[in-house]
Amino acid sequence: NPESVLWDKLQSGLYPDTVYAYDSGGDPNEIPQLNQQEFIEFHKQYYHPSNAYIYLYGDGNIQEHLRYLQTHYLSQFQYKKIDTNIAFQRPPKAPLEKEDLYSVNPGDSLQDKTFLSQAFSFGRAVDGELKLAMDMLNYIVVGSESGPLKRALLDAKIGKEIWGYYYHSIQQPFYIITAKGANPDQKKEFQSIINKTLEDLATNGIDPKLIEAAINTFEFSLREMDPGSSPKGLVYAHNIMPSWLNGGSPLAHLQFEPILKKIKSQYNKGYFENIIRKNILKNNFRLLYALKPQEGLEEKSNQALVARLAQIKNSMSEQEIEKLMATSEKLKTKQSTPDTAENQAKLPILTLKDVSVTPEVLPLEV
Repeated sequence: NPESVLWDKLQSGLYPDTVYAYDSGGDPNEIPQLNQQEFIEFHKQYYHPSNAYIYLYGDGNIQEHLRYLQTHYLSQFQYKKIDTNIAFQRPPKAPLEKEDLYSVNPGDSLQDKTFLSQAFSFGRAVDGELKLAMDMLNYIVVGSESGPLKRALLDAKIGKEIWGYYYHSIQQPFYIITAKGANPDQKKEFQSIINKTLEDLATNGIDPKLIEAAINTFEFSLREMDPGSSPKGLVYAHNIMPSWLNGGSPLAHLQFEPILKKIKSQYNKGYFENIIRKNILKNNFRLLYALKPQEGLEEKSNQALVARLAQIKNSMSEQEIEKLMATSEKLKTKQSTPDTAENQAKLPILTLKDVSVTPEVLPLEV
């Protein structure tokens, strides 16, 4: 999936000296190097309640819930000090530039299949004001059809789809602008249009109507808090985590009222223009990135993996191979064996008797 490759490579390009340089789910090409004992030790070290953040949502009895957690979970473990500090990436001395490849099927056209991205690293995950301001600014410049940067890139026929995003879930957030469906020879023009358009907005000012539309859109969304099909408590948990996990207040991205008030009072005094100047135009902590298609790349990768696995097998004795086969067979049997009737009975199941035939009457006051 090129979007997944793009996201992983952007983070590793921006933050090569931190854990963000690695895929949290594991790189399939590297997983054969991992052994069972390393896996177990890592789990014991970090997947421990001493390293947990516990979040409760709803109209429940807080003391009762905490007592339950203590009795049935936390009391089963000894507290231990776990070092989960993440190093800060030192900004580069000059803007970065990087290219990578993703696989397309043999015979597929390579035209209009390149992803061009410009990323800027700034801010901290604990900064609730900057997060909301950047969401609004992104909506202003590329989020809506009238966004000046979106229009400039599409008018120049750079990409078929333009999108931007301020990713604040990591310690050092970054803002990314991407053109999907572009070509490699458009990279410099892509960069030039971004710089020129944002320079113009910072110097001559953003159309106040665009800013007001963004403020109204986000204020309505924040006040309505309609999570759609997602549980509201889960959405709040996602909003809480970026700041909380990085040592900030859990409420940093929930308390929007004072931030809205500040933005409303300052947007016509160069508020967003200053953000563009400070965090984007004068920021050397940036990466210009191109993800280009190449035929048969996946096949080559698979062949290299098969060769590496064959090398590992050749280094094993007959007894080791037989033991591995027996373990694999045991695992397959365990995975394919249905749960016992006793275990299945532990899952709560609703019956028709549990559902009232009378509709619930909700109180209505006009």
